[in-house]
Amino acid sequence: MSAIHIQRNHTLGKAEARSVVEDIARQMKSKLEIEYRWNGDRLQFDRPGAHGRIDVTDTTVTVDIELGLMLTAFKGMVQDQINGYLDQRIGKA
Repeated sequence: MSAIHIQRNHTLGKAEARSVVEDIARQMKSKLEIEYRWNGDRLQFDRPGAHGRIDVTDTTVTVDIELGLMLTAFKGMVQDQINGYLDQRIGKA
């Protein structure tokens, strides 16, 4: 297994940050066929070969993903896509 951990500070407030995370989840659902659900301020998601969570606070968004063996080769691409989206929607790290 391979882990991805990305944390971003933000000034959006929790409600707007949750909205951004919901947009990310919708895109992942359509492109990557993930299933997701909210548990408080944590969005949890699963798909074959990967699972993870996105935690939202008043000042941070934290993404943690575990990639299975078959998806480990795509770790860099997955990180780049997440970072790019967060750069656009939340701000640069």
